[in-house]
Amino acid sequence: MITETENCPVIRSLVMEQVQSQDQTREQGVVLVRHIRPSKGQRVVEGTCALVALIGVPSLLSLLPGVRADHLLALIGSTLLIESGAPVAGVAMGLPPGVVLVLVCSVALGMVLLIFTLLDTLDAESPGVSNILEKVQQRYNRSKTLQNYGIYGLVPGMVILGVLICPPIAWLVGWDRGRSVLLMMIGFTIAAAGTLAVATGFLRLLPVFLPW
Repeated sequence: MITETENCPVIRSLVMEQVQSQDQTREQGVVLVRHIRPSKGQRVVEGTCALVALIGVPSLLSLLPGVRADHLLALIGSTLLIESGAPVAGVAMGLPPGVVLVLVCSVALGMVLLIFTLLDTLDAESPGVSNILEKVQQRYNRSKTLQNYGIYGLVPGMVILGVLICPPIAWLVGWDRGRSVLLMMIGFTIAAAGTLAVATGFLRLLPVFLPW
């Protein structure tokens, strides 16, 4: 049983340990960020942007002369399945390269935002999920290297892992949302543009090797 007299040194000891721990964290350059559950307004904005990217942009592209709506729908389906490899299908259907690149990037952006919206909804509606996220983010924040440079792995990650894997990783460790989306789209655009360039060049050279 701790008496009132004995309690003061105990409290002082606990406070000093906490202060020393925080000082060591600052010296290491690590910033501990407490997990904040997403608001309903944030989720509404994310969901709206996802719908604009997935539905609004393709609808506008379908109004362009010479662009068939069924080809756009087929390209959307290809993007959902093979992601940055979809430009091959778009070029094969005769769509303009600019339309192909804009459409696949728009669909990818919509997928990323939609995944974030669904995960944020799960976070907001489930206290258990929030507790898990807070523990994961606290563990992640202990690593100065991961905290400062880990987010840049999303650029090659979009090429290697794809749209379905990178957003959950960024959400789980609590990377800045705006930077995460920007870096993921940079990675996807580079991969899609490279695929488009290869597909376009291949089709241009194909007649040279054909007998007719």
